[in-house]
Amino acid sequence: MPRAVFWTPRRVVKLRWYAERGLSQREAAKLLDTTYGAVINEASRLGIHFHGPPGAPRMNRNHKLGEWRKELQKLAAD
Repeated sequence: MPRAVFWTPRRVVKLRWYAERGLSQREAAKLLDTTYGAVINEASRLGIHFHGPPGAPRMNRNHKLGEWRKELQKLAAD
């Protein structure tokens, strides 16, 4: 049976802060110790938008990793 999620003002502020920092909905759910669906529902109800696809790496690590690989390829080519 799913547990009830209570959205106190403090939790809502944290949810907004996580969304502004570029975390994914899944990461926010883990940090808030709640379910992914609860985060999606509350964010939708409050008009909070998470930037990037659900489950995206925090602070766009994929981009940094791609840049690092390009730099390694340049060094290897020399």
